[in-house]
Amino acid sequence: MIKQKEIVILLLIGVIFAAFIFANGQYISLTRLNIFNLENFYKQSPDIINNTKVTYLKTHPLVEAAKNQIGVVTKYDSSYYQGGYPPEDSGACTDLVERALRESGYPLKDLLDKDMRNNPSLYPQEFDSNINFRRVRNLKIFLDRYAEVVSTCTTLECFKQDIWRPGDIVTYEQIPNGLWHIAIISNKVSTDGLAIVPYIIHNHGRGAVENNLFLIWPAPISGHYRINDIDLSL
Repeated sequence: MIKQKEIVILLLIGVIFAAFIFANGQYISLTRLNIFNLENFYKQSPDIINNTKVTYLKTHPLVEAAKNQIGVVTKYDSSYYQGGYPPEDSGACTDLVERALRESGYPLKDLLDKDMRNNPSLYPQEFDSNINFRRVRNLKIFLDRYAEVVSTCTTLECFKQDIWRPGDIVTYEQIPNGLWHIAIISNKVSTDGLAIVPYIIHNHGRGAVENNLFLIWPAPISGHYRINDIDLSL
């Protein structure tokens, strides 16, 4: 049996740990430890980082194409489909990006398939036209080759320099024991008067959403891309 004194000590340790985690905005550590469900986290803390306020920048076609999926794509689905495309009301993070690019005139599936056929050694997984474009690692390699590669810096100075712009694409490393991730930078931003930090549009579990998980996604940023003119004659 645990004695009353030991229970008190354990409770004190718990309180100290909680105070450490939440002090000075370090609640972020909880998501990085996967203690919070991300969906619940952003609902509970929409704009608590540095007491920021929300505003909007000039939009971008990819932003609007991604936002058009909010309320339409209501499920997360990474299942394998003959022909490649999942049902219109579902998809994975890659599907949100692919649909936005397709609506903007970029046939990502066809372009990626062609590049993978021509350069199989550059890609980590075997060719399968039904799933190539739905794998983050494939998209990252394709974007590294054909999109404008932009700095992944997230310091205060970089935010002041307007490095992250609406319509940019951001990729993340693999969550420990989880998946890789990809999202589109929104024109909705948080600002504290010093820096402007964007929201992201993505599908991370319950369909297409726009939220402020850009800096608190539980894996490091691995890539930052800007779509200008992808060579459609690849």
